[in-house]
Amino acid sequence: MDTTGNEQKTVDQLVIFRARMLLFAAFSFALWQFGWVVMDIKPIKSSIIYQVAGWSSVIGAVCWAIASLLFVKFSKQMKQSSACSALQDELTIKNRNIAFVKSFFVTIGLVWALVPLMDLWAFDVKQAVRIIAVIGITLPMVLFSISELKNDEGAE
Repeated sequence: MDTTGNEQKTVDQLVIFRARMLLFAAFSFALWQFGWVVMDIKPIKSSIIYQVAGWSSVIGAVCWAIASLLFVKFSKQMKQSSACSALQDELTIKNRNIAFVKSFFVTIGLVWALVPLMDLWAFDVKQAVRIIAVIGITLPMVLFSISELKNDEGAE
């Protein structure tokens, strides 16, 4: 019976690690890509905004590389603990589906909001698509992680 408690603790630790890793990955990706977009919007290399955006992009890219290594670490830990099925339970699937549905509607809403805004501001279509893509990639990770962390807090 003690081993069941240890296995549950390991699964709980992996759930928390996964959620935090996804939050870190989403933040890293957004920092990297939004810094890059700002550099494209403000192409004057001597401006402070360009410099800050450039460094933000570099820091975000390095953090994204670290997040990629964390993905590999998580995968190995999950396989070592034989927790694949425990980490894909019904609640996890529900949280993932809800995160994707909410993100889908936010992304569609952004498309509809940016269409008229592009007429008001000199906004390049390429930049608008990149902004929508970054939000469409990061938002599901953030929403899923928040749901998982809330569920884990409720279980304790």
